Amino acid sequence: MEPLAGREPGRAAPLLRDDFEGQDLEGRDLHGAELISCRLGRARLARANLSGAILFECRLDGATSGARLDGAELRGVGAAGASFAGASLVNASFIEAKLAGATFAGANARGAGLAGADLSGADLAGAASPRRGSASRTSRGRASRAPT
Repeated sequence: MEPLAGREPGRAAPLLRDDFEGQDLEGRDLHGAELISCRLGRARLARANLSGAILFECRLDGATSGARLDGAELRGVGAAGASFAGASLVNASFIEAKLAGATFAGANARGAGLAGADLSGADLAGAASPRRGSASRTSRGRASRAPT
């Protein structure tokens, strides 16, 4: 995997308000990165490695994935209409994420948490399910962590 230009592989240097809107990040290595308020709308993320990354209040609207997001924390992200089709989301945490209209077809979401995520109109068909008891739907289409 090719690292993002100007970034050492495996180094978790924060990326603050960077604009990757519409960029081709296919196969890029961003594992362990901290992305804060970054714009990734319509970005192509196929085979990108974002394992263990933290995405805080980033915009992913319309982004296409197939990325590896194992163990990543996506907190407060806006991903309306994003495609996580074929993505690896093992043990990823979507906390207060806006996932309305997103698609997860063929994604491996085993162990993923959806605390407070808005899944209105999201397509979860064909996705490997989050761990049982990790989330439950409320009447407004939002997911919340179930009591243990």
